[in-house]
Amino acid sequence: MLSWNHRATADDWWAGPATGVAFLGELLHRQEPDVQLGIRREFDRLAAEFLDADGRLALPHAALLVSAQR
Repeated sequence: MLSWNHRATADDWWAGPATGVAFLGELLHRQEPDVQLGIRREFDRLAAEFLDADGRLALPHAALLVSAQR
């Protein structure tokens, strides 16, 4: 198994939904501005757990590579 931390700033990670990307982006854009701000505050609160010493997100990822023959 391979494991690594994907590193990005919180602003970069937030940029997808903030610009309307995918379902979450559409959902976010359909909310009132005060609700959008509340969602961003909650995002920042949850993201704080993953901040590294440089203030960037270190998001854990893992992949299992397999090969088979028959």
